Amino acid sequence: MALQNGIRNDWGGRPYQDLVKGFEYISSELHYVDTTNAVALGASYGGFMVNFIQGKPLGRKFKALVTHDGVFSTLNQYSSEELFFPLHDFGGTFWDNRETYEKWDPAKNVSEWNTPHLIIHNELDYRLPISEGLAAFNVLQSRGIPSRFLSFPDENHVSTPLRRQNRDRTKSMWKTETDNTIVGT
Repeated sequence: MALQNGIRNDWGGRPYQDLVKGFEYISSELHYVDTTNAVALGASYGGFMVNFIQGKPLGRKFKALVTHDGVFSTLNQYSSEELFFPLHDFGGTFWDNRETYEKWDPAKNVSEWNTPHLIIHNELDYRLPISEGLAAFNVLQSRGIPSRFLSFPDENHVSTPLRRQNRDRTKSMWKTETDNTIVGT
């Protein structure tokens, strides 16, 4: 519970600042790392963070972004089969603490989205329903941002090993598509 307690009421606060500081350190101190071709990737809470980064200055520093089963809007958290996280992490119910839900909502900053983005969202994900991924993808497409959508109709929040191979192959192709100098592994 240490991680959950550490970000309570602060989903995009300290964790975002840690990512900014980490990226700045890597850019300034690790000269062998080519940050001009960096790609940010995240799943579940990490997917939330990638969507959150997309609307912030850090999002412009990445060549591309990849979200796997991530939160598009914190205001949709009651569509989940798992209410522990929103109740704990946002300090209560939606109606009693709406300001915290709104404060960390990635959808709040979609007017700033501009980085190419691959959205992976599985149809049987009831923790973060597929509408979260579709909403993010529809925003990207509506804004003319290079983007792709990948979904497995028979997968839930956790992908099987075979699906992970397909997902990883797609991410590799996406990296190649967004910048021909990036070679998939």
